[in-house]
Amino acid sequence: PTPAETQTPDDAETPAPGEPPEQEPAGHGEDAGDPAEPQAADPPTAVAPPTVEPMEDPPAEQAAPNGSAPVEPIDGLRLVEHVNDRTVVIGSDEPDSGYKLKAEITSWGAGIKRMTLADFRMGADGDWADEPYVIIDTPPTSLAWYAATSMRINGRLINLATETQWEIVGTQETSDQNTVTLKATVVDGQGATVAEVVRTFRLIKGSYDLRLEQRVHNRSGRPLEIALLQTAQGDMIQDPAAYLGDRREYVTGYFDPEYDNKLRIYTEGSHINRGSLASDPRIWPNPELGGADRYQLAWIAAENRYFAVVSHPAVPADLTETAQVPPLTDTFGSIGVQVRERANAGRDNKAVTLTMASQRRVAPGEAADLSLGIYAGPRKKQVLADPPYAALHLDHLVRYNIGGMCSWCTFQWLAKGLLGFMKLIHAATFDWGIAIIVLVMCVRLLLHPITKRAQVNMMKMGKQMAALQPEVEKIKKKYKDDQQKLNAEMMKLYREKGVNPAGFLGCAPMLLQTPIWIALYAMLYFAIELRHEAAFYGLFQAISGGHWHFLQDLSVSDNFIRFIDPNEPGITIPFISGFLGQVRALNILPLMMAVVFFINQKFTTPPPANEQQAQQQKIMKFMVLLFPIFLYNAPSGLTLYIFTSTLFGILDGYLVRKHIKEQEEAGTLFDKKPRKPGGFMDRMSKAMEQKQIELQQKQREAQKGGGGASRSPKKRKR
Repeated sequence: PTPAETQTPDDAETPAPGEPPEQEPAGHGEDAGDPAEPQAADPPTAVAPPTVEPMEDPPAEQAAPNGSAPVEPIDGLRLVEHVNDRTVVIGSDEPDSGYKLKAEITSWGAGIKRMTLADFRMGADGDWADEPYVIIDTPPTSLAWYAATSMRINGRLINLATETQWEIVGTQETSDQNTVTLKATVVDGQGATVAEVVRTFRLIKGSYDLRLEQRVHNRSGRPLEIALLQTAQGDMIQDPAAYLGDRREYVTGYFDPEYDNKLRIYTEGSHINRGSLASDPRIWPNPELGGADRYQLAWIAAENRYFAVVSHPAVPADLTETAQVPPLTDTFGSIGVQVRERANAGRDNKAVTLTMASQRRVAPGEAADLSLGIYAGPRKKQVLADPPYAALHLDHLVRYNIGGMCSWCTFQWLAKGLLGFMKLIHAATFDWGIAIIVLVMCVRLLLHPITKRAQVNMMKMGKQMAALQPEVEKIKKKYKDDQQKLNAEMMKLYREKGVNPAGFLGCAPMLLQTPIWIALYAMLYFAIELRHEAAFYGLFQAISGGHWHFLQDLSVSDNFIRFIDPNEPGITIPFISGFLGQVRALNILPLMMAVVFFINQKFTTPPPANEQQAQQQKIMKFMVLLFPIFLYNAPSGLTLYIFTSTLFGILDGYLVRKHIKEQEEAGTLFDKKPRKPGGFMDRMSKAMEQKQIELQQKQREAQKGGGGASRSPKKRKR
């Protein structure tokens, strides 16, 4: 961008946008001190927090953008010292305050030390039920999120985060917002002011957006080539229900100007697992996306199971048009990743922090605007449907996908539709546990015709194949050296005995149910609506005076008997805790699932037709017993759904077996049902018969050609 595009007029005697007036207004802090003073934190520690790695030293004279004249270096640049370590609090995490956020801003790097949410708690019981959810928490030895770390002025590197503290200019609170302004002043060797970096953090009531209004003012009489480096978001707090492993991800939203002229923001191909980013620190251009020169970065998010922190362009709070959203890279042209080793962190000993850099040429008396918007809140559709999040398309953060092999068949429209239906049930029952059970009943009833048809076909085919097994073995033995003749005789046998080869597709309808069950599974795991919600109107807590934790929180395991606090280290089981997590309680629902799984399989598995099928059924029985072990630490909302579904599956299977038995007694089990002309099964049967006719025709032609029936046709070269 040209200087005209990146600078704003600046008057030395008039405060720049975002700067407070000379008279400090009342502060907003936790302690009841002098109202004109910002809140003070603990005294500074002896060891300074580490900063991100500084940018490489540029040449003494560096060329400016657009081929303009190079700038001269300035000797003796340094920061004006402010050694008092202070923290200022803006906003509030009290639910009745009107604010959605409380942010603690530190004078060390002018970053966010800690941020909590007013409407969400850390836990469902005990002391944690009163603790606001911590969405940003900087370790004591780490640099704060969104801290300014270093700056180059005409090629000279200045450290903004370790040598001195920023000056806290003042705070201001009105009826609808709360701000704090910090300033770093750079002087030359003669003590004359060269530049000022002014940062104002602004919180508005009712908003999950923290606005960082940042400007670099040129107070010298010469052009300045400014390059600012700052941190962005880093690792989110990992969800305690680590049943599916570390679900933290980094997501980039981007424009595709060549496709739709910036009318939409996309996230396809931009989800990066936090573990992958720690080993391959590239976030933008995204190495998985491909063709990154074609795309423009709109925003970047760090997320865990339920919450997200998003760096996005500074846009008006009432923005509704996506076309008016500027690319984030217009402000910060470079997005990087810093990975640090953490001491005493166990297996996960790496910490990931994003970095952002911007380079501008600033004319004398003007300022470069490097403002930024920061969303810190829930991954919740109702919140992200409001301006400006809808224009930013932050609704892409609401996803229901457990990843792995199930990704390709997890349809978001289906998962969101099921969640919407479950919300309707909850609106009538006022209990999420009952809503899950009713949802399972409705899905089972909807799929009953498909389930019934599949099970009947499987039973019939099992009985028919068992009756034909002696003749099948004779054919296999007789034509073991001639595969084509073997296939022809098998088809002939099927026709004589009235066995339709298309009946082997009897289990195909069952596959149609798979996307529904996977969508239900993913939706129940990621639905923030279930977080800290008890099942069955809190009955188990009511009868125990609040001491029984069973089904107290549908987003974690059922905790039938909890023997270790959720925030304390649990029991590590070798080879299992790696993917299940630590054990802190006796969970009864997975054990009950093992029982109903075994019963369901016992009654639904047809008799084996041969030794191979018998062996396969033994393996399946073993896997059925292992499945509840894999689900031992699964959220109770999930296990309640699977347990209920399996119970109804047993009832479903009973009705199907009763139907088959009645047909057997009436002698109509193997009667051919009139097939609707042009139906799917009719077309499938005719297609298979046509293929068989074509195969036999080719065999006859091969025999006429003198090749003999036992001679296989040559494969065509591809």
